[in-house]
Amino acid sequence: MDIKKIAEDLRTLADDLEGKTEEKIEVKNNEKKEPTHTIEEIRAVLSGKSENGFTEQVRDAIVKFGGGAK
Repeated sequence: MDIKKIAEDLRTLADDLEGKTEEKIEVKNNEKKEPTHTIEEIRAVLSGKSENGFTEQVRDAIVKFGGGAK
């Protein structure tokens, strides 16, 4: 087997792998997960936690997940 044939085979393999990766990305982007909890349910739980003395932890969690500013 000569080097030119090996290079062509490697290029073909790389192109195939690249195509598979792009297909997976497209599939992943098309999958939309529906929320498992409503915002009202989340607020109720966080409110209860806050009332039970976990106000700082609740505030930190909200900030961590982009729901507010500290």
